[in-house]
Amino acid sequence: MFIKVDGPEANKQLREMMSSGLNESAQLEAQFYLLAHTSSDPAVIFQTTKLLLTGRARLRWNVQPNIETVRRRDPKKAIRLELISKVMPGERDPVFLDQVLARWPRNSAC
Repeated sequence: MFIKVDGPEANKQLREMMSSGLNESAQLEAQFYLLAHTSSDPAVIFQTTKLLLTGRARLRWNVQPNIETVRRRDPKKAIRLELISKVMPGERDPVFLDQVLARWPRNSAC
């Protein structure tokens, strides 16, 4: 839904799914969507992401279409999302998120 630019409905459904008790990998995917498509606090998202990654959660979903959707309105954010998309499947160390967060603009809204 986020790709089809139905932001309010997609956000509503995402929040509902998150409150329904997702498995850890699905929670990780939800964190990516929050970061990519909402104005949620990146520091909280990264903290949650790192916690999930210390377990066995790994992102196995292709998030590239979401990154491309973001790229059309915010190319710099899309670059940061590309970096994050390498951490979530376990290709990069979760500590790398701290470096990405340091480059995240303050008060950035989607």
